[in-house]
Amino acid sequence: ATLADTDIYSNIRRMLKSSWLPFLVTCSLYYFLGVGALDNAATPDLDASFVPHFVLGPVTILPAAAIIILAFFRVRARFAMAISVLIGVLICLFVQRESPGMIARTLIVGYRADDPALAAMLNGGGVVSMVRTAVIVLLSATYSGLFEGTGLLDGAKKIVAKWSKKTTPFGGVTAASVFTSLICFNQTLLVMLVHQLSHDSVKNESDLALYLEDSAILIAAMIPWSIASSVPLETVGAPTAAIGFAFYLFLVPAWNLAADWRKHRKRV
Repeated sequence: ATLADTDIYSNIRRMLKSSWLPFLVTCSLYYFLGVGALDNAATPDLDASFVPHFVLGPVTILPAAAIIILAFFRVRARFAMAISVLIGVLICLFVQRESPGMIARTLIVGYRADDPALAAMLNGGGVVSMVRTAVIVLLSATYSGLFEGTGLLDGAKKIVAKWSKKTTPFGGVTAASVFTSLICFNQTLLVMLVHQLSHDSVKNESDLALYLEDSAILIAAMIPWSIASSVPLETVGAPTAAIGFAFYLFLVPAWNLAADWRKHRKRV
């Protein structure tokens, strides 16, 4: 939304329209795969892990519910997040009975669980964990600005424009996303570069924002050496082959390529 200078809630509404069918298909595939491989003995007892450490109940849903409700009323994202965090702090104080010092430490350096089973699922977060992300964004913006200012991307822009004319605008953005993701190790730089490469081919900023969300954002997670893929896999201890089961990542671009192609054929 920031790159394309568009309204984030309008983007979300359009994303829902472009991804609802791939989402349902993905859920169905996981359901049938899960039924086929059901093994009750291997199912972890989450209640046994959480109950000794947390007070569980409907009230703990409030921080997430606040985000959804405020988004419905189109409250600015940073304000919605601030309100959600405040509600979470109050729940920690009065429901979970955590000390103010513990809450402050968690906000700064993240949560650390003593139970190894919980640690694998919950450890992390905090302001400190966002420093790396902020540095990546700053470096990505620097590289992106250098490429734009020096004209290094002019040749690639022409190629993307030609491909967009031969196929569809979304096809051009998707092709740019695929090739750029192979040389970019982080999602932020990928999105910035694809935005620059496709800006001349897709004049409507709202369309470009949607195309980026339905291609570059997802394709980054298909590349094994991309941070968007390697970090989640490493976190859960999954092999690289697990990417093949991330059906949603493949279905959204494929579905929108087909839909965009149908629109293009009708116009022709």
